[in-house]
Amino acid sequence: MAGDDRNNVNELLLQTAEGDVHAFTSLFDIFWPGVYAHILSFLKQAALSEEVSQDIFVSLWNNRARLASVKDFKSYLFIITRNRIFSELRKKQELMDESALEHLREPGSQPDEQLKYKEFFNQVMDAIEQLPPRKKEVFKLSRLENLSRKEIAERTGLTYGTVNQYLIDATVLIRTRLQAIAGKELMVLLVFILEGPVKNFF
Repeated sequence: MAGDDRNNVNELLLQTAEGDVHAFTSLFDIFWPGVYAHILSFLKQAALSEEVSQDIFVSLWNNRARLASVKDFKSYLFIITRNRIFSELRKKQELMDESALEHLREPGSQPDEQLKYKEFFNQVMDAIEQLPPRKKEVFKLSRLENLSRKEIAERTGLTYGTVNQYLIDATVLIRTRLQAIAGKELMVLLVFILEGPVKNFF
């Protein structure tokens, strides 16, 4: 994003944080198409993708006071969107559906690869569940509930530095546990869950 555009977005964030509906509408107009397209590429259902996209922006408005401290809105919005996609995929078991995984597969791959993705997804969830209790709690609050490090620290009573270290540790533990069994395609899924390719968003 160019400097002038970033400055304009930052101004809109500050105005939105103060309750300016027109500023929020401008943010919506700028970012909603990209959010919707990104969600649709994973969920493969237009109505559901539109609903999830709208929910994201409703949540942004309801929590607009937070926006005043956001330095990189594109990355901030990506994380929120990634976590909502992950939540929907997990809830609906969309990873069992070939259409939801088509973007991860190479041309000519066999139908039985669906089982491979399902098994790997289950292994990811198992790896999360096997984290040490506090690190698992922090990881889930970050990735599944989209809480900031500061919010996690306030909820758990941990220091900000400890929360940050626990997230790093959890990510390393999950990646180390799974990278030995993950091929190239599966690593795409793992990165999506743990971090996500921000540069490919919007």
